[in-house]
Amino acid sequence: MSNIDPRLVQHKVDPDPISIILGALGALGSLASIASYLEGRQYQKSNAEISRFAPMPISFRNRTTSFKTKFRDRITKLDASLEDLKGRLETLKSLLEEVEFIGEVELSELPFEFGAVRPLLEKQDLTLFFRIQNEVSQICTKITKDCQSLIKLLEELGTDVPPEIYSKLLQLRSRLNKAIGERQDFMAVLSINLACIENGLEISGLIRKNFESEYE
Repeated sequence: MSNIDPRLVQHKVDPDPISIILGALGALGSLASIASYLEGRQYQKSNAEISRFAPMPISFRNRTTSFKTKFRDRITKLDASLEDLKGRLETLKSLLEEVEFIGEVELSELPFEFGAVRPLLEKQDLTLFFRIQNEVSQICTKITKDCQSLIKLLEELGTDVPPEIYSKLLQLRSRLNKAIGERQDFMAVLSINLACIENGLEISGLIRKNFESEYE
């Protein structure tokens, strides 16, 4: 097991943080899935034509105030949820960097696998861990719903998005695939997760900028 005193271990709990990270990656995958939606829509629009994303802004000028408000609110909520997720994952990272692990190894040496990352948590740390776990779950649900609503709004809008936004969506998708498709240590995947959140914030910022230039 390790050289850790068994008498010390029996007073601590070793929850598995992998599920928290996977949940966050899944929620970010909902944002990346907008790229697949755009690809599918573009394919349907131009069966015989060469598929390309035209460099044209999303047009809101002929939309109702209700639609514009709905679109802006959705982006605002997505931004807030991504920031919240970033904060919770950074708190988890700080917590795990301060505790011992079964096996007495460094966090960066532990593979990203179920059962491999076993922190020994005192009661107060376990309470914090469970709070992070519950809050991340709630935030991820919000992100997924926000992305679903955003796809519906884009469908209603019916126009193409600028290439820059599509490129950032592809970048996000690539990073997510790297996180789950390659054998890596826990810290590497957590770092990719945080980078994906920054990627997501950049995407929502670009959509907001494109929207506001038309909205005003």
